[in-house]
Amino acid sequence: MTSTILRTSRLDLVGCTADLLRAEGEDRGHFAQLLDARVPDEWPPDLYDDSARLWSLGQVESDSEVEGWLTYYVVVRSVDGLGERELVGIVGYKGLPTIDGTVEVGYSLMAAHRHLGYASEAVAALVERSFAFPQVLRVAAETFPDLTASILVLERNGFTVVGEGSDEGSIRFELARPHEHPVMGVARSQVAGDSPGLL
Repeated sequence: MTSTILRTSRLDLVGCTADLLRAEGEDRGHFAQLLDARVPDEWPPDLYDDSARLWSLGQVESDSEVEGWLTYYVVVRSVDGLGERELVGIVGYKGLPTIDGTVEVGYSLMAAHRHLGYASEAVAALVERSFAFPQVLRVAAETFPDLTASILVLERNGFTVVGEGSDEGSIRFELARPHEHPVMGVARSQVAGDSPGLL
């Protein structure tokens, strides 16, 4: 399977593949090589654990249609302007669009890379990609009232509260498709998922 890559002004969002997901759990050095990026010793970020990785791996291995609709690794192309690529978090979808045209997104960054606008930039790329597919009518996300930074990410991208979330105490945000949506503004590249230099 090839990897979907979404490129923004500062980030490469690298879509998960079976090779990447296995390496992430089994061989951190190979994982870094596949991403062509430094992987922090503290990896993974909050709210993303091995059960989430294994769930994504199961999805990738069982359904080719899900390619591009799961986890993306957030790689900063140049940390501190020194040209070193670094893995800073994850964003992604919770699966294919539903029958009513909804996709749900999630995100989590390493603590050292928060409050730099990376999450907002990455979510914007997911939204742009989502609405490039005519069957997607809305993008949803869930968070908790005390996660102020998470709420700000959604508000910056135009999401509004629509009610309670699926988890107790959570709140649900949605963003409806604009009446006229432009052509997707992020680059989508297809590269070999088992290539030593993914990007």
